Amino acid sequence: MEGIDLSGVDPTRWPEIRRRVEILDEYCAIPERSQRSRRAFAQRLGLGEAHFSYLAQIWRERRNPAILPGAQAHHSPKIANRLPVASTNIAREVIADLGAMARRRDVLIEVTRRCAEARIVAPSNATITNMLAAARAQLDQPTSFEPEILIDSCAAKLPAAHGEGVVLPRLLVAVQLPERVIVAYEMSLDPAVPPSIEGLMATVRAAADPEGRPMRIRAPHLGELEQAAIGATVPPGRPAGLPTLTQLLAPAIGGVGIVFQLSRAKPAERLAKVRNVTALPAQDVRIAIDQAVAAHNARRPPAAPFALADQPLA
Repeated sequence: MEGIDLSGVDPTRWPEIRRRVEILDEYCAIPERSQRSRRAFAQRLGLGEAHFSYLAQIWRERRNPAILPGAQAHHSPKIANRLPVASTNIAREVIADLGAMARRRDVLIEVTRRCAEARIVAPSNATITNMLAAARAQLDQPTSFEPEILIDSCAAKLPAAHGEGVVLPRLLVAVQLPERVIVAYEMSLDPAVPPSIEGLMATVRAAADPEGRPMRIRAPHLGELEQAAIGATVPPGRPAGLPTLTQLLAPAIGGVGIVFQLSRAKPAERLAKVRNVTALPAQDVRIAIDQAVAAHNARRPPAAPFALADQPLA
């Protein structure tokens, strides 16, 4: 099993693909393979003999886990869009005019206004939201937001094993603006224990450069005392226009989907019941998120060195 690269495999499939690799390696190691052994191994993978023989041959030649059956998630096909093409074109125009990082509310209002003006049916809010999220995911240029380190929380759409149950990993993420580079993250699989803000800040401070551009830290999910403890700025009132983690990261970090309201997420147990999906151990969850963060950052412009001002003593 050593040397197997699972980077092309959906993380939720890793345990099952490891099992399939083990079966294929076991079969390929047999010096003289009989029809009886081929049939037995094919049954272990739930394949016909001919399909198994072909797969075993390809495996011997390429040893690529991504080609194995069940390596990728198969999403249900989207229902055909019955809206007039003009409706979606208007939505695309609004997103282009206002920018991918525009507030969702502003985009919805403007799409509705322009569609009413053109006397055509407006796309649903969900459709517009999905289009906006897609535009944000494709954005590979710095945003127009002021430089800062934004800290906030979300959860990864990965079924993680915790005790006897299955949970969604909770994440605390620090994102550097305007580039949207993820500077640090902390993870917790225990529903009773949030990700460590102290651990996150230790990583952020280690990444800082005294010669870099001074940046504020903003952590809107924390109370004022907690913000003061980490040296975060507390903007007076609730100023409009400040970016949110949803704007910066949704719908995914790398290839791992994220959710910002756990109450609206599919239960982790349901994710683990999908065919070929197995609840991941903590080590696999960490690897999957590390890879996702690296993939996310690779699509962003290089972040400028930053310094942290007014930080409490560690």
